[in-house]
Amino acid sequence: MLSVAACADESGFFINQHELNKIQKKHDDLIILDVREPHERSGPLGKIEGSLNIPLSQLNLLVQNPGLDKNRHIVILCRTQNRSQAAYHYLKDNGYTNLYVLMGGMSEYKNE
Repeated sequence: MLSVAACADESGFFINQHELNKIQKKHDDLIILDVREPHERSGPLGKIEGSLNIPLSQLNLLVQNPGLDKNRHIVILCRTQNRSQAAYHYLKDNGYTNLYVLMGGMSEYKNE
């Protein structure tokens, strides 16, 4: 059952790769936010093409961007989802509403 995909307009969900693909198709302006350090993206786990890389330690740069719609859909990922969860709470506390965390992070993501 795809409860998350069925509730894609709600926020605060963990999603898997299949659900990420569905959200990407539904929301053209989706941001895939990779909160890993830049050197991690060139490592064996790679990166999701088109993702925005802002390390967790610099996430305040995103929050300080007055031009970013806080209702825009954002999928957050890291290596295993620990930093993603921290980023989720930081963004939520700063007024962002449509947030998702990729379960398992890049450790479980399969580049297709």
